[in-house]
Amino acid sequence: MRRLLTAGARDGARGRGVDDAPDTLRDRLLAAMDEPGCPLCRLVREQERRYFFWFFAENYHAPETLEQLVASHGFCRQHATGLAARHEDRAAAIAVVYEIVSRTVGAELAAEARRKRPAWPPRALGRCPACADRERTERRFLEALAELLADDRERARYHSPHLLCFTHLQGLEPLLGGPDLRRVVEIHLAWLDEAARQAGHDGARGTPDAGSGADGVEGTSLASLVKDAEVADVAPAYCGLDGDPLDVERAVSRVLDDDERCPVCAARTNARLAWERYCEAHVGDREPIDELLPTCDVHVSSLLEHGGQELRAATLRHLAGRVRDMLSRTSAALPGGRVGFWREGLRRLQSGGGEPGDRHARRTLRRGVSCPVCSVLATTESRALELLGALVRSGPDAERYARGHGVCLRHLQAAVSESADPGDARRLLQHARGDVELLTWRLREAGRLEGWHVRPLPRVPDEAVWRRALYRYVGEPI
Repeated sequence: MRRLLTAGARDGARGRGVDDAPDTLRDRLLAAMDEPGCPLCRLVREQERRYFFWFFAENYHAPETLEQLVASHGFCRQHATGLAARHEDRAAAIAVVYEIVSRTVGAELAAEARRKRPAWPPRALGRCPACADRERTERRFLEALAELLADDRERARYHSPHLLCFTHLQGLEPLLGGPDLRRVVEIHLAWLDEAARQAGHDGARGTPDAGSGADGVEGTSLASLVKDAEVADVAPAYCGLDGDPLDVERAVSRVLDDDERCPVCAARTNARLAWERYCEAHVGDREPIDELLPTCDVHVSSLLEHGGQELRAATLRHLAGRVRDMLSRTSAALPGGRVGFWREGLRRLQSGGGEPGDRHARRTLRRGVSCPVCSVLATTESRALELLGALVRSGPDAERYARGHGVCLRHLQAAVSESADPGDARRLLQHARGDVELLTWRLREAGRLEGWHVRPLPRVPDEAVWRRALYRYVGEPI
């Protein structure tokens, strides 16, 4: 039995999952639904811990694992950030993996820089293996939950405070028939409506009590609207540029020759911190800042992790209100859904457009809630890349860029694709090639100096090179 359990855990680390028997999946799901908060987040987090346990225990040097990571250029941004934040004790293993990845990437950069019309990346990248494993886990448990919700004897188990976060609710939607989807939407609306009624004395129409969301770590609070897989992977942010306001040109220019920071990442980080500082300073003002507050998992998680109590509460209030409005529109479009005075008019308007109500409701739910922070950061990145293209064509600034870190590989793709001049693209690729080859050497040297056979030699190991390797590929945290 012990051998079988161990084999099952190893299969999970390689992406084939664990405990896939339907009864076991159902039992694990029911157990997770006895705890407050999103049951899928709990199960996915357990599986991710299991994946990385076996990854570091015995899989990181397996040919199959290394082949996947070489194909994907390492882990995705979220998983790389999580490794940088939580796995300093695994630095040697991470360095081994990224040395092998960097050897391939360096060769690809060299080949691409010689092409007449270079591009980056030179091929379609593979899926992050940790993401692929997580998606398989989510799919299995979402299918099990959809079956449970169709079971008359068990569907009553799905109730507050054991509800899915909004992201997993969107993932569940394609697996549900119309009546089951309507029932689930009504359950979520009832929860949010009750929270809104409790907050009536705050004068915040349609929002939950400020105190209920002030503590972002309570599973029973409205923090359960946010995907837990994002909350746990929020790494400490890089410092802003001396508290500068949103100034893209200054942010890029200040770090153009910095040997540890990507200029585009620096502008993005500075913009995010400036945005958060503004919200923190004005959260109690008469002028409302609701339209400035984040609504995506990543940026809400950042404020729940680092923001003050009042800002955390305001962020959760705003997110709950936006989700409630969306679910209300979804319910209004579903046949047999709740219909209020204004929703009846909305339904008539929608039916007049010729689109079936069920299809319109599902499209509304899939659309999600737009995040203003994501929007401003996308604009900041675009402006920073355009400025960088101009700077590297000028003599003094080009020399500064040549001495510095250069763009991370995440932003190299955008920088090369936006470059109209093939010569500029080749210079960016050649610079990145030099930095990746130097990174490869430093990773190998750090591993060599850890060897027992070199113990008589005086050494100064580069203890942070493994973390710089992670950020070289995915950029600065969020």
